[in-house]
Amino acid sequence: MTHDELQATFKQAYSVKLLVSPNASLILSFLYAQFKQPGRVVIAHHELREALEDQLLALRTQDARRYPSDAQSYLRQWCDEDHRFLRKYFAVGQDDPVYELTSHTERAIEWMISLHKTDFIGTESRFLRILDLLKEIVINCTPDVAVRLQYLEAQRAMIDAQIDALNTAVEAAEDDEPDISLYSETQVKERLFEASDGARRLLADFREVEENFRAIARSVHEQQFRLGTRKGEILRYFLNAEDAIKESDQGRSFYAFWQFLMSQSQQDELREWLDTIEAMPAFEIDSEQPPVLRHLKRYLLEAGTQVVASNRRLIQQLRQVLDEQQAGQMQRVHDLITDIGKLALELSPDFPEDEAFIDLEGAPGVEMPLERQLWEPPVTSRFDHRPLAQGEANLAEADLQALSNQVYVNEQQLRRNIDTLLKRSQSVTLADVVKSYPIERGLTEVITYLSIAAKSRQHRIDTDVHDTIAVGQQAEVRDMTLPRIVFARASVSD
Repeated sequence: MTHDELQATFKQAYSVKLLVSPNASLILSFLYAQFKQPGRVVIAHHELREALEDQLLALRTQDARRYPSDAQSYLRQWCDEDHRFLRKYFAVGQDDPVYELTSHTERAIEWMISLHKTDFIGTESRFLRILDLLKEIVINCTPDVAVRLQYLEAQRAMIDAQIDALNTAVEAAEDDEPDISLYSETQVKERLFEASDGARRLLADFREVEENFRAIARSVHEQQFRLGTRKGEILRYFLNAEDAIKESDQGRSFYAFWQFLMSQSQQDELREWLDTIEAMPAFEIDSEQPPVLRHLKRYLLEAGTQVVASNRRLIQQLRQVLDEQQAGQMQRVHDLITDIGKLALELSPDFPEDEAFIDLEGAPGVEMPLERQLWEPPVTSRFDHRPLAQGEANLAEADLQALSNQVYVNEQQLRRNIDTLLKRSQSVTLADVVKSYPIERGLTEVITYLSIAAKSRQHRIDTDVHDTIAVGQQAEVRDMTLPRIVFARASVSD
């Protein structure tokens, strides 16, 4: 963070422009009241304009010279390229435009909220959360099976101790209420504050994800208007850009979250936990703050749906771009045919009759209609002996275990094994991977590694060099020789 970087940020960052704007108090208070406080993602144009007119009227009763412009002018200014406080667009199937907050406005609102002094700051829950995250990273990133087993055994011992303590308390209480350890009011309050703050920040981050998809759409249109850009190049750019978004850390996190949220069982579980917490006496939310936890499921679905809809609009825009390119090419072909016809008409009076127009090499192929075979009725098969009778095997005594003993290979786990080793070096061979992560599923697992290498451009299979790897466990280990498979890190251009 240098002097020049900060100076450029103050000139270009739209969040800073909003905070230093002379109308910052009006903009932030109005947008917070209309979007954040009721938890709304989009608002129709007529509704937002009427609400702004009412607020301007109320403010002018205190000072008639304040905010001289009308509501329509303010909304138009907040959406232009110099401000970008709001995004205005037409939703599918609607004639009235709608507004939504941009990520710049979300950041400005979050910063203003953070300036308010908090009477209560939960340090215990935050510190425990930090410890849990560090522990989770260490345990899930270590390849040492013994360490992970030791951690899981400790977790199981802790859970068993809690179960024993609850059973002891129930037995000691007999018919009375059992004496068990509960969170104090302070512990409940700080965890609720942390959950509410995390949920609010999560909802604000959705605007950033949505703008990434819109940036792809703008890039596709730029590719369209470049001179000489072909349809295949636009399609290739789009597919590469879409893969880059989905394979990025942010894309992977969002789609994992969306898959989790789309599960009906996960929705039911979330709703059950929220209902249980809301019924607790300690569940209190400041009336000046939006009830994020109370309607968390609806907020997440609305915000996630907006991101998915942006992705869907991107695909529709791509289809429109390709259709326009196809129509342009067809028009070009039609114009060329018309020009050829005009030239032929101009040359027809003086066309030389003693010269061949075109020469075809080889003898002409002639196929006469009468050379085709006549229709013949199909031959009906007849058998002299009846088929053998069906056997009377007892299926109850048959060994059907082999039908269910199918080998399953987790491809995602194999990819994680490769990524773990690539963090330490630029490239690794399959032999290196097998040394750290032995083959446990036999030939099927080896074929999966081959499939991973074949499907990615960054990996390669060298048929000139061969490696020998061990397949199997303990007494059933066998050596297998196959072409060298090299897994490499993805380059910046990829």
